[in-house]
Amino acid sequence: MTATTANSDIFSDAYPEQQTAVRRRLDEIWAACAARDFDLLESFHGYGPKFTSFKDGALRAGADANAADERKFFSMLEENSVDMADLAINVFADVAVVTFNGRYSGVLGGNRISADQQTTMVLVSDDGAWKIVHEHMSPIGSPPER
Repeated sequence: MTATTANSDIFSDAYPEQQTAVRRRLDEIWAACAARDFDLLESFHGYGPKFTSFKDGALRAGADANAADERKFFSMLEENSVDMADLAINVFADVAVVTFNGRYSGVLGGNRISADQQTTMVLVSDDGAWKIVHEHMSPIGSPPER
């Protein structure tokens, strides 16, 4: 757990050391995806009954479904990479909210593919090891008319 002090303001303080650790974890996540090291990738998640994910407008998924989907997808994807444009890492003591506009790309079935997705990840510090407890990815597109 990250120690907070009486003078700490979780809504204003930047927590630069934690931001650096979370940024490093993001790099480790993408490297594990590229290497297809699924055991390592899964270790970066706080899989359990509180884990949730939303992807591409589908219903909320839990830990088992998320792990299976990631194994299936990254098993087929080659040369995968992500550009995290407009990356924001906001730390609130032991919780971090990561948001970015992701350009995901790779080769699937011999064809180069890409997808632009708004991405949100919520990570929790587990004795200093940052783990994903929620993922939300949705296509970037024009906002709906109201």
